[in-house]
Amino acid sequence: MNVDKEKVKFLIGGNKRFQNPYTLPESYYIWGNEDDFTEIYFEKLKYAVENADRLIKSATEKVAYAFEIQFDISFQKLCSQLIFDSFVLVPSENMICACITNEKFMFGHFIDVSWDLDFNLLLSTIC
Repeated sequence: MNVDKEKVKFLIGGNKRFQNPYTLPESYYIWGNEDDFTEIYFEKLKYAVENADRLIKSATEKVAYAFEIQFDISFQKLCSQLIFDSFVLVPSENMICACITNEKFMFGHFIDVSWDLDFNLLLSTIC
């Protein structure tokens, strides 16, 4: 279920770590037709916006070495340039999923990330 793009835009504000909600394909949504979870979605998105740097760093620490070799970029520089390309709530699994990327140096690759609803990292892998 797609979420209100205007509310997403408001929550993101000027944070450059997040993809424009009007970019296609849809990147901000709740997996499944889950109207009852919209408030939780926006609560989690707000938290992610406020803590984007920390979340990106935690998501990339496990794959940092592979990035440095594959993309010839330091971990610090990598973290400073990544953005959330998507932000998805999956209520049936009690998790939040995201794709984190930067098309300028990752050339079609992204980091597939999953957190539980308390933002404890579950999965982080390069795709």
